Amino acid sequence: IEGDRITRINDEIILSWEILSEYIRTHPNQKILIEWERNKIILSDSILVANINTPLGENIGVIGIVPKYEVESLGIISSLSFGLNQTILWIERMSLFIYLFFTGQLGIENFGGPIQIAKIAGETSQVGVLAFMNLMAILSINLGIINILPFPGLDGGHAMIALIEGALGRRI
Repeated sequence: IEGDRITRINDEIILSWEILSEYIRTHPNQKILIEWERNKIILSDSILVANINTPLGENIGVIGIVPKYEVESLGIISSLSFGLNQTILWIERMSLFIYLFFTGQLGIENFGGPIQIAKIAGETSQVGVLAFMNLMAILSINLGIINILPFPGLDGGHAMIALIEGALGRRI
């Protein structure tokens, strides 16, 4: 129920959504004991964590809950720090996806073009302005990474050719 707060799973104290999410994600098909607080009353029950097979082929656990997000006003330094941390996080994720693709661990069916992006943007815009802006930021990071890859036609390809020509001392 909205407003409930999970406090413990299998005797492990839960201090944040990240801890909770990671614990559930790494325990698919397992029965877990959950304690939660509702109106200052501690309740508990055991549930079976469902198993979902991701496009990367890994099995992850889910229990059908979502966090309640609160909008918080930050100062300029905190905002810049948060933005930088989120940018680094998405650069790491995109780099991992590219690595998995080139090593054959992630298939082409997991990538989408303009139509898929438009579909996701439409769905995200229905959630709210902040979700839509977050998607646009993620797409900008994605485009930046893809654009610097050393393939002909991309900026990274032009840079690679310029470096090769510089090393050779002539045009190729």
